[in-house]
Amino acid sequence: MRKIKFCREAFAEKLQNLLAQFPMIDTIHPFYADLLNIFYDRDHYKAALGQVRGVANFLDAVCSDYVRLLKYADGPYKCKMLKKAALGRMCSAVRRLKQTLAYLAQVRTHLARLPSVNVYAKTILLAGHPNVGKSTFMNALSNANVETAEWAFTTKNIFVGHFYFDNEPWQVLDTPGVLDRPLSARNTIEMSAIVAMAHLQAAVLYLLDVSTQCGYSIAEQVSLFKTLAPLLKTKPVLVVLNKTDLVSLEDLSAEERASLDSMKELRKQWIVSQEEWRYDIVPEIFDGKNVADFVDSDILQKLEQLEAEETHEADRFIGERRPKHLYSGKRSIGKTDRR
Repeated sequence: MRKIKFCREAFAEKLQNLLAQFPMIDTIHPFYADLLNIFYDRDHYKAALGQVRGVANFLDAVCSDYVRLLKYADGPYKCKMLKKAALGRMCSAVRRLKQTLAYLAQVRTHLARLPSVNVYAKTILLAGHPNVGKSTFMNALSNANVETAEWAFTTKNIFVGHFYFDNEPWQVLDTPGVLDRPLSARNTIEMSAIVAMAHLQAAVLYLLDVSTQCGYSIAEQVSLFKTLAPLLKTKPVLVVLNKTDLVSLEDLSAEERASLDSMKELRKQWIVSQEEWRYDIVPEIFDGKNVADFVDSDILQKLEQLEAEETHEADRFIGERRPKHLYSGKRSIGKTDRR
């Protein structure tokens, strides 16, 4: 009986420690959850953890069943056979987890390589086509030392750098290059950059290579910016014209300048029912109205006035409830005191 319990406790401890090493995908930040879904399918990951948890519960059931049978065994031989059967079932259940454990070991190795991004820190995110100079810009801005090369897709993961500005820490994210193509056609390298732009609250610097040495024309880079615009509409965005030492803005053609100017005002391309809605700071919620339309401009002044009135009413209420003898400083003398 002790051997069965010891075997169950040994297996349970190992499996519980294994489960504790993996995050619950429904409780972590969406940025990490989607990254995990990109590299390792979300459903497959949850199924693997469920199998391990199911085997742990199965071991508990086997242990309790065979311990109960051992209590009513009619001889040493029967006890020995029950012990052998219990240990065999436990070992068989754990042995069936071989492929699952190999998959989880691979996931754990890759999770250790994921960037340590503070999702609540002040962040600058670098985006753009491959080979436009994002990694070089990051190395110059922060303490990072990202590999740079003259060919595309040198950066295949998200890299994090840090620097201080006005005595406040900032982090810089160097994302892999993204191509202007449908979402279903993008690979895992590009999708990691898309996930960062979608879930991280950061100031986005979109780098654009005006020299076109990256292999993509200015029109193609502008088209990618407009494709990514829905992901960036809630974030501050700054377009950085890079490699102007090779090709100055005066050397650009009129068509290329017009393409660059179209990036300044994406609101002109919005489809709105009325023209005065186009430049609203807060997007419309219903019937051309938004939260800003219902905010009173004098709300702070009215709140201060309301607090003053409440304080006055509270003081008046306390004064009415105060005993009368406290006003004069003398206590009234009753008949009992005269005697």
